[in-house]
Amino acid sequence: MIVNILFIFSIIFLILGLYGVIAKQGIFMQLVSVSLVDTIAFLLLSIALMIKVGLSPMLLKILIIVGFILLTNPIVNHLISRKAYDASQEEMRKEL
Repeated sequence: MIVNILFIFSIIFLILGLYGVIAKQGIFMQLVSVSLVDTIAFLLLSIALMIKVGLSPMLLKILIIVGFILLTNPIVNHLISRKAYDASQEEMRKEL
């Protein structure tokens, strides 16, 4: 029961986050929205899977994947935003 509720909340959160990405103006605001939405939806989904599998070897695998995603997600978002910023600065230099 709780697993299904967490799955539904993660899907609802992703749909609302998609609306937020479409509604935001500018690449940086969209990146912030995506970063928050996918992390929270992933955590909800991961918690649901952890409850579903219980105490088993699969739980350790899920925890490793969660740790990896939580470690790499901010780094990837930073790299994407940094490249977008650099590209916008190059466009500004070309105009001068």
